[in-house]
Amino acid sequence: MNAEHPERPDEDPWDVFQEGARRGELLLRECGDCGARSWPVPWMQRCHRCLGADTRWLVAGGTGTLYTFARIHQDYHPSIADRTPYPIGIVDLAEGARTGRVGLLVEPGATLRAGSPVAAEFREAPDGSTIPWFVVR
Repeated sequence: MNAEHPERPDEDPWDVFQEGARRGELLLRECGDCGARSWPVPWMQRCHRCLGADTRWLVAGGTGTLYTFARIHQDYHPSIADRTPYPIGIVDLAEGARTGRVGLLVEPGATLRAGSPVAAEFREAPDGSTIPWFVVR
């Protein structure tokens, strides 16, 4: 079920996204002019389709399909050195938005391939932020 969040122009979009993630909510942006839904990016507070300024937060269901993926073999941070190689991907959400690059968790027995169903799961990152990972089913 989707629910709207009131617009708060005085706050950084990343902070709003983080507040949602800490509550276990995956937040998207929705345009009031054209209806487009998009993955939030801090530097783009207007609609990505029509450039309208009438955007608001929307709680997404957190499910979708894997659009594409790659395996990362470089340990860019000490906190993930024991997990390389690890998969990242881009997800087409059920609400019509496409994510930016996200971490993927693969369930035992699941095959990592484009088109696989995924669901968001929230985990705390080493810096204390909460980020969505997408579990490949």
